[in-house]
Amino acid sequence: MATTSDLKCAINNKHQLIVAPWNPQIANTIPHAKTVVRNGRHYVLVPHKRTESKLLRNFGYNVPSPILSQYDWCGTTPFDSQRDTARLMTDFPRCYVLNDMGTGKTRSSLYAADFLIRNGEATKVLVVAPLSTLTTVWDREVFDCFPHLNTAVLYGTKKKRLALLDTDADVYIINHDGVKTLEKDLIARPDIDIVVLDELALYRNHRTAMWKATNRVLKGRKFVWGLTGAPTPKAPTDAFAQVKLLTPERVAHSFRRFQMDTMHQVSQFRWIAKREANDVVHAAMQPSVRYAREDCIDLPPTTYSTLELEMSPPQKAAYKEMVDEMQLIVNSPTFSGSITAANAGVQVSKLMQIGCGFAYGTDASGQRTVAEYDSAPREKVLTDIIDAARGKVIVFAPFIHTVDMLANKLEKAYMFASGNLFSDIGKIHGGTTKAHRDTVFNDFQFSAHPRILVAHPKTMSHGLTLTAADTIVWYSPPFSLEIYEQANARITRPGQTRHTHIVHIQASKMEKKVYNTLQVRGNLQTALLDLFRGV
Repeated sequence: MATTSDLKCAINNKHQLIVAPWNPQIANTIPHAKTVVRNGRHYVLVPHKRTESKLLRNFGYNVPSPILSQYDWCGTTPFDSQRDTARLMTDFPRCYVLNDMGTGKTRSSLYAADFLIRNGEATKVLVVAPLSTLTTVWDREVFDCFPHLNTAVLYGTKKKRLALLDTDADVYIINHDGVKTLEKDLIARPDIDIVVLDELALYRNHRTAMWKATNRVLKGRKFVWGLTGAPTPKAPTDAFAQVKLLTPERVAHSFRRFQMDTMHQVSQFRWIAKREANDVVHAAMQPSVRYAREDCIDLPPTTYSTLELEMSPPQKAAYKEMVDEMQLIVNSPTFSGSITAANAGVQVSKLMQIGCGFAYGTDASGQRTVAEYDSAPREKVLTDIIDAARGKVIVFAPFIHTVDMLANKLEKAYMFASGNLFSDIGKIHGGTTKAHRDTVFNDFQFSAHPRILVAHPKTMSHGLTLTAADTIVWYSPPFSLEIYEQANARITRPGQTRHTHIVHIQASKMEKKVYNTLQVRGNLQTALLDLFRGV
C-alpha cells in the first residue's frame, strides 16, 4: 500500500479543489468528484473540504487540512502551534490538546470552531471551563478576536442559566459543575455540535456526578475536544477517566485493568508508575497535539528563589507538639501501617496551618474553631518582598483563613500608600462571587489598582492572564503539583515583557520537603507518609 509521501496531489486554493491523479477508488467513494483531462492525463477534482480531505488521506494522499489555506484567522496572526492545533481539531472530531499552559489553547479552539461554523459543519459551541475563566478568559477572547460571534455565559441561578441558554448565542460558556445543573436542557439541544472541555484533567474520576453528567451530555455531539496541559498531575491513572469520556474505545473497560497496565502496587495503599506508563497514556490519548511553551513563544526568564525564616516561639511550640504526636503514632510498636495518605495529609495540613499562623480545630459541639499563633516573622518577609517588587504582586496562600488574614493586614499596610483613595489589595478565595472575581481580575490586569492580589491558588489556577504582575509569592506551599504549575503560569504567559520572579517562603523542614517535591515534579499523594521522616 502506498504511503502518504508516495501519493501527491495539488491544491487549487482559488476554487478550493483537490487535484489528484485519476484513481477509480476516489471516483467510487466520492460521487461528486469530477474527472478532467489535461495534456493527455486524467485527473480527479474533489472539493477541498474536511470530509473529502480525510477520505483522500485514507487513500494515502498528502492532503493538507482546509483550515490552513481557507481560513482568515479573523485578521490575527496565530502562532504556528495554534495553526497546527486548530488543524488537528478540525481534522478529528474527538481529540486531545495537551499543549502547555500559555500556548494559546483557548484561541486555537475558537479558531477551529469558527472555521467549522463558517463552513456549515457546525452551528453552536458549548465551552465547559473553570469558573474563574468563564468571563475573564473565554468570553473576553471571543469579544476581542471573534466579534461576529455572540456568547452567553451560563452562570447564576438555574432559572438565570436556562434563560441564557434560550438566547440565540453562538458560543455558550458554562462551568464544569453547571453541566450537571443543566444536563437535561443541554441534552435537548442537538444544535450544539461542538463541545470544548477546558481543563480536561478535572475529569480524573469517572465515578463523580460531574463526570457522569458530562458524559451523558457528550453523547451524539459531532465534535468534542479536550484541553489540558497536565493530563496526569497525580498518577498515570488520571488519564483513564478522561479517555473514557472522549474516546472510550482506546482504554480498557475497567479502571483496574488500566491501573495494572500503568502502575505497580508496592503496598496496600501505595502504587508507583511503571516505566512504560507514559507510553500507555500516550497511546490512549490519541489523536493529540502537544506543544511546550518554549516551542511557541519567547518569554522573559523566570527566577525561582526561596526565603527561609524562623517561626515565632508559639508557632515552634505548636509545630513540635503536632510532630511529636504524629511520630508517636508512626513509631508505636502497635503501628501496623494503617495511616493512609489521606489522613497523613490532614496532619501535614495542620503543620502548614501552624506555619501560616493558625490552626483549624473543633469545639465540644463540633463547630470549627481557629487557634491563632504569632506569625510576625513570615508577615515581615512578605512585606519585604512586596516592597522590593517593581511590578504587581500575587500572593498565594493555600488556606482561606490565611487569605483573609493577609488581605486584612496588607490592606492596613498599603492602603493609601500612593496618596490616593484606591485600595491596593485584591482578595480572591472560594467564597468570592464570580462577579467580584471578574472585577478584581480585570482591575488587576488592566488598571493601576490593586497592586497586590492575595488569592487561594485553586480559584485562579486555569487560563487567566495576569501578566500585569511580575512576582508571585507562595506564602505556604500547595499540595497539588497541577495547581502549583498552573498558578505560576498566570504571569509567565504571552504578553509578559518583564523578568518574572517566583518566591517560596518556608520556615520548617516540612515546607521545604513539599516545595522540593513540587519542583522535582514528585507525587505528593504517595509521598505524604515519607514527609514525616525527620520533620
